[in-house]
Amino acid sequence: MDTARLTADYLNASGIRAVTFVDAYTDLPLVHVTQTRSERNELFGLDTLTLTGYAPGRSEVLDVVERALALADGRPVFSESYGLIDRLERLSAPVPMTFVDDLMTASAEITAEYRL
Repeated sequence: MDTARLTADYLNASGIRAVTFVDAYTDLPLVHVTQTRSERNELFGLDTLTLTGYAPGRSEVLDVVERALALADGRPVFSESYGLIDRLERLSAPVPMTFVDDLMTASAEITAEYRL
């Protein structure tokens, strides 16, 4: 299951610009969603996703990542294209960093649990 793309689609539908591939940093703020780890057994899958926000300022980048985390907290997400995530759950708080020039990033992790 492409939990990163499903999560990005969900965030986009909720008004947060989210992508699974960053090709330019012009349309800010944005959240880049990547899958970093996967665990599976016979019934369930559990993916860890990293949400990396990009914005021109510290407060703006923290705000966009916090809004994405709030949307993910405990909710199921369905997409006809990618399937059903039974639950997205916040795993960590955002950590801000300087990227280049005035551009800031902040990263946090969420988990996506789904049935196989």
